[in-house]
Amino acid sequence: MFVLGRYTAGQTSNPRDLVPFVQAHTGSEPWSVCAFGATEHACVTAAAALGGHVRVGFENNLYLKDGRLAPDNAALVAQAADAARSLGRPLASAQDIRQHFGG
Repeated sequence: MFVLGRYTAGQTSNPRDLVPFVQAHTGSEPWSVCAFGATEHACVTAAAALGGHVRVGFENNLYLKDGRLAPDNAALVAQAADAARSLGRPLASAQDIRQHFGG
């Protein structure tokens, strides 16, 4: 998992932060991204566009892509799923995740 950002005041992740991780990844194993802050959605959408998997949730971000406070984790997951679908990326089931990432 590539982690963009961290818990600090004013810290904002940027989709460009993903570039060095993707360039350094030379293996065939799947990769995923999580991002901290209100730009989480832009970061995970970029990851999906580049072939990665994504992880979203209140642990890293409280805001929807339009800046409104997310009512729950499900809203963050739904907008990430919508972005993946718009890019033609299939959504993984829990079984798929266990198979690809172990667990």
